[in-house]
Amino acid sequence: MTMQAIILAAGVGRRLASVDEKLPKCLLAFDGKSLLARHIENLQRCGVDRVLVVVGHLADLIEQELEHLDGRIEIRQVVNPDYRRGSLLSLKVGLAAVARDRPVLIMDADVLYHPDVLRRLVEAPFENGFLLDPRAEAAGEEMMLGATDERVWTISRGAGRDYPVLGEGVGFFKLAAHDIGVLLEEIDRLVAAGRLDADYENAIDAFLKRRPAFFVSVADLPWTEIDFDEDVEQARLVILPAIEGVAGRGAAKSVGSEPIKS
Repeated sequence: MTMQAIILAAGVGRRLASVDEKLPKCLLAFDGKSLLARHIENLQRCGVDRVLVVVGHLADLIEQELEHLDGRIEIRQVVNPDYRRGSLLSLKVGLAAVARDRPVLIMDADVLYHPDVLRRLVEAPFENGFLLDPRAEAAGEEMMLGATDERVWTISRGAGRDYPVLGEGVGFFKLAAHDIGVLLEEIDRLVAAGRLDADYENAIDAFLKRRPAFFVSVADLPWTEIDFDEDVEQARLVILPAIEGVAGRGAAKSVGSEPIKS
């Protein structure tokens, strides 16, 4: 069964002073290639043939970028008019537009990663699940996954050491086709409760109480989420050389032995 993807690219990026109102985070370029272009390229390599890009902030710039990307994969933009409220409504808009007959990858747009990170999730045998990095330590910003063995029980910024397995979620989630409606129900519960500004992960956390989800580790692969200016520097100086092999084995070892997030 073919897979589809939602890329959440509507946010303002208030914590990233170097771009903020001038550039969507997904258009940050590394070695001349934007994060968005890298996503599309990696999705195509993994056999994903349909992508929905949820836009809002500076949507016209994202549209211009998409016009210049390879046309071998179907790409559609979906607008979240309330994009300043947060990611929950962006996910609602995206899920409402996907096909209900095939699984979907939900992806944060602001992640730089080795292509095998995504491939590992696509090829994982579970229907619902995450990528977990046990190297990261919670500092308050990270979405942490609490798990036992291979099953994930919670995703939140406050997930603690109560779980035998604890790690940061990469920002991607694989969702079974038959569970799309279940996740939409949890989003609607939050919206009905007036929690329009909630993180979309809050809905996934509630989803985990109703449906099992699992994880695959990416402890051996380089990646980083880009929230702050220092993350951009980390991405350019450490993560990108590890991905492209510019710094050789030394860079890959440094990424594997230290927390990815700065």
